[in-house]
Amino acid sequence: MKTQNIEKMKASPLKQLGKTPQEHMSKTKDMTDSGLDILAGAQDRKGWDEMQMDIKSIEPELMRRRKLKDQILRDKERRDFDSNESIKLSDAYAKVGYTLVKKYKEELYEALSNEDEQAQKVVNRKLASLAENLNSVRNSVQEFYEDHFKANSLLSKGVSAQQVSFATQMYCKNPDLVVVYAVEEDVLSGYTDYYGEAVAVEQQYCIVEDFSGNPVMISVLEGNRDMYLRNNLKALEYINFLNETHEAAVKANKGEKAVKIDLGGINYKIDSMFGYNDGTASKEQDELVMMFCHDSEVLRDGSSFRRHLYEHPNIENLNYGGFDWDSMEFNAPIGPEDTNHWADEISDYDKLLLVDALINVDNEFFNMNLLRTLVKEYYTYKIENSWWKGMGYPQGKLDVMRLKQNSLKEARFKKEKAAAAESGMLKFLFDGKVYPTGMTPAKVKQMEEDRSKAANKNNPELKK
Repeated sequence: MKTQNIEKMKASPLKQLGKTPQEHMSKTKDMTDSGLDILAGAQDRKGWDEMQMDIKSIEPELMRRRKLKDQILRDKERRDFDSNESIKLSDAYAKVGYTLVKKYKEELYEALSNEDEQAQKVVNRKLASLAENLNSVRNSVQEFYEDHFKANSLLSKGVSAQQVSFATQMYCKNPDLVVVYAVEEDVLSGYTDYYGEAVAVEQQYCIVEDFSGNPVMISVLEGNRDMYLRNNLKALEYINFLNETHEAAVKANKGEKAVKIDLGGINYKIDSMFGYNDGTASKEQDELVMMFCHDSEVLRDGSSFRRHLYEHPNIENLNYGGFDWDSMEFNAPIGPEDTNHWADEISDYDKLLLVDALINVDNEFFNMNLLRTLVKEYYTYKIENSWWKGMGYPQGKLDVMRLKQNSLKEARFKKEKAAAAESGMLKFLFDGKVYPTGMTPAKVKQMEEDRSKAANKNNPELKK
């Protein structure tokens, strides 16, 4: 038997690399996990891209048609903007301007003929106001360009799509635009514009089309109404707070000492950013709610509350802040999968309608207070998850605990509601809030009569 020269044997390849078998296995596992994450991310992107078509599918035909017309107008206007062409107003503004100038000249001629200096001053003020109004319209058009065509525009995706449509029709070179001015008769007749504000004499208004195909009247200076920009400072404030919470947890974990999460501090930060549902929330806070809902730029990772809602695999079990779907003022058409009610079976189409009602400011069922509650809870969860991860706790366990909590809460609610109804109560107390049992005085009376009859039948001696 030939013996090997141990000195001549080659060292282990792993040892040559300076790695132990355990280190190699760990590295291999990390590599596999990273590869799976990359593949999953690619699938998520594909799924989200495909979902955009589904989201568009719930829009009414007239809305889609109007949006297509608007897109054509904006595309043409964008080319003019990119070529640095000077701002040119739609011919509709020139027509009404010419009409007013002609009217004012006639008034001025009459004042001069009568040597009425006071009347002359009035007409000159009107001419000056007309020129000022024209400049204001040009400024509004410039603002529209910067909001919609600049590469670094900060316009939030949460702004009203209807308002964007109005601005497009008003400030792009729209051949269908009609501009009119109000007369004394219009004021006396009580005419109002789209926003319910009374018209003013000789104030100019645009006649544009809403998403239902109806003509509406909007002041020439109101096209950019409620066009708000992303508040990057507030976004950074949130990110910094999230990171600080995570770093504090990491530090506590290194100290091998259990530290309680500062829920009070987290709640205070979230409330101060997004406001309360008691009527004290500012316009800026409402805009932040919409921004944190719609703009994926907020967290700089492509995520948003809007996307989360659309991608949630089981939206009927979504229960942020104890949210009860049944309490939502929402009514969808009955689908082929339903028997008596739209919610008999929540289809993919129903989910799209539900999400749109929650997040779309133009939706007839939209409720800012409801969205505020959901957005606040969503971004609170992110901070809590960051702290949890920093403490070194299992990543998915907190989500499982929340899911179980929501499921148990729902089951407990149904049980207590049924028990209260069985006792003939019209309302019952659950977690500090009063809810209806679904019983009415008539139902309670009928239930008592049925029980009395059953008791007499089972115990005939009671009749004696």
